[in-house]
Amino acid sequence: MGEAKVGGQILTKPKAYLGRVLLPEVISYAAMLGSSPVFLSAYNIPVSFHTLIARVVAGNSIANATSVTPGGAGVVQGFNVLSLKGITSAANANAYSVAQQLVTTAWGILFAIVMLIRAFGWSDGRTLVAQFIRPGEGEERRAVRGAQSQAAGEAGDAAPPRGRGRRRRRVDARGLSRAGRRGP
Repeated sequence: MGEAKVGGQILTKPKAYLGRVLLPEVISYAAMLGSSPVFLSAYNIPVSFHTLIARVVAGNSIANATSVTPGGAGVVQGFNVLSLKGITSAANANAYSVAQQLVTTAWGILFAIVMLIRAFGWSDGRTLVAQFIRPGEGEERRAVRGAQSQAAGEAGDAAPPRGRGRRRRRVDARGLSRAGRRGP
């Protein structure tokens, strides 16, 4: 409940809501409506208001609301095959649906990577993703390296510390560098 309150705070600022929530959603919806006719025509499926809105968009909305798979994979294809029955063959409708889902998913992933790099930079973005995928792995690696260097030191052939002579950035608790501050 507390998170809903925090997220709902933007509704108290209409200008911020319009610019940060409503405008991106409208652009996203328009892009989705614009990409569907391109894919329909690529598979020689007649493009009309009825085909686009009443069949494809409505079918995708129902499929996404009822799906249990990530991204509605499989469910969307089934709804598209059923909704385009009588307009095109089942194989053609399925091919259209799979292609559209693959291309839009790939575009979404590429866009996310570009935005991550733009927002955090390459190395900080990489650190952020690594910590999300494998939380705590950094601590484990440091412990293993410490044990290895201690064992090497006891054996009499200790290697110099890694990174000597190279400046390192200070990082906060999340592993993100602080702008403008460099460590020793």
